[in-house]
Amino acid sequence: MKKQSKKTKLSDVITEENIIVSLSADCKEGIIRELVEFLVKTGKVGRREKEGIISRVLEREKEGSTGVGNGIAIPHIKQYEGVEEIEGVLGCKPSGVDFRAIDGELCYLFFLILTPKEQTQEHLEILRRIALLAQDAELCAYLRTVGDPKKIRSVLARFDSSC
Repeated sequence: MKKQSKKTKLSDVITEENIIVSLSADCKEGIIRELVEFLVKTGKVGRREKEGIISRVLEREKEGSTGVGNGIAIPHIKQYEGVEEIEGVLGCKPSGVDFRAIDGELCYLFFLILTPKEQTQEHLEILRRIALLAQDAELCAYLRTVGDPKKIRSVLARFDSSC
């Protein structure tokens, strides 16, 4: 069995290659679908698992919106058997999408996180870091307008070092 790495920083999970600067979807389900399709296209999850992942993420959204405020949403599933380590993608939608966020505002940044059963603590740490990021309105505004994966990744790495 492959040894699992401990991904506890945003910059461990969201690499430059896992940032989409301009999502095309304009609704919650479309955003989730586009993010999952990206993970399939990049080989992070299997093609046969795509619809199951989308269904689970949408079911999670029915429990309560993952729109945490300041334009950030964290659609996610934990205890997912289709990944060996935490996988994630960050998608940006400059015009925003109604994700039923807790602040009633549109969401512009979408962190899709999939976590295996064995990494519950890491999952919670990644969610905690994203929630902390969401508390910085100025940083969130910058991230949603920068449009450059390298700059976004650099900001996430600097943010990680401050946590």
